[in-house]
Amino acid sequence: LAATSRELEGSGDAEGTATYTIKVTGIDYEALARMPTLLGAVREAVKTAFAAEAGHGVGREHIDIAFSTGSLVVEATIAPPAGVTPASVWQQFAGSPRLGQAVAEAVAGVVGIEQVAI
Repeated sequence: LAATSRELEGSGDAEGTATYTIKVTGIDYEALARMPTLLGAVREAVKTAFAAEAGHGVGREHIDIAFSTGSLVVEATIAPPAGVTPASVWQQFAGSPRLGQAVAEAVAGVVGIEQVAI
């Protein structure tokens, strides 16, 4: 599986969250959605990748992941820990040359992902 990704959009808002959306190509989202165990493993792998790139003390527990169709569109919503602004988290993502690659590698590394590769 050779997954790639690219940034679609991101923002840090006054509501206390930072949102970042990435598209991972090479994955059939509809097939993935029919496999709850695999979907859960992909979600956890993506959380780990975002947490590793976020900095600022952001851990997996601060990250909510939603998926949608379009290969695999990943929307990460981060509620940063106390003392960290959403804008600073978003700026960390925006300045990360590796975030997209890290997310794609995390998805590609999930055991069984080849079942939903296109």
